[in-house]
Amino acid sequence: MAQGTGLHDVLIVKLGSAPEALRARRGDFEHWFARGLGISMNRCLVINPMIGEPLPDADAFRGAILTGSETMLTDNPDWSRRTQDWLEPILARDTPILGVCYGHQLLAQTLDGKVGWSPQGEEIGTVTVELTAQGRRDPLLAGLPEQLTVQSSHSQSVLKLPPGARLLAYNSHEPVQGFAWGSNAWGVQFHPEFDADISRTYIEDDREKLEAEKRDPDTLLRAANDADHGGILLRSFADRIRC
Repeated sequence: MAQGTGLHDVLIVKLGSAPEALRARRGDFEHWFARGLGISMNRCLVINPMIGEPLPDADAFRGAILTGSETMLTDNPDWSRRTQDWLEPILARDTPILGVCYGHQLLAQTLDGKVGWSPQGEEIGTVTVELTAQGRRDPLLAGLPEQLTVQSSHSQSVLKLPPGARLLAYNSHEPVQGFAWGSNAWGVQFHPEFDADISRTYIEDDREKLEAEKRDPDTLLRAANDADHGGILLRSFADRIRC
């Protein structure tokens, strides 16, 4: 699955995949991230540890993104443990790292945070996220308003920040929507690579579950809307890779 040779701008650690029908129509996680970053696929190295692909040495890429997943982190599969073992020494370097959803949770767990089922249940669709004072000062989030409109799809979350981490964002559903650790590692629970069309697909796929939980998927579908806040975040991360 690796794209091209030599030094890559970004390593995309592919920890899951979009639903089949959505992949056929819109491509998969790696395509959404590359588009959001503004980086061509031939400058991306895509590695899927779920199918046994070995993760590269740190000198093969300028920055790395850990994607979301349909797997729950607490299932603790072998490929997730291998990815965590690989991540530990990478974090000791100055390499920019961005964890998204499952990747956010894996990053937190690697740094001795706590991950588990969200007490509020599943968060899905377009959501509003507030930046903390530290979030407003963080270089990755520069240019963003205090209140973000972003897309979400998750059932587990970071329940306790890692030691030394800085809380960047939160909302009423999730106290930890974003954090930073050190000068080059960030995690966000929301999906900056999603747009409203992608969110609507995930809502439709979860229709039966949402109805069983007495939640109205049609209300969530009507509320799904686009903003460029996720795109601004990804382009900011791309700028840090190119520094």
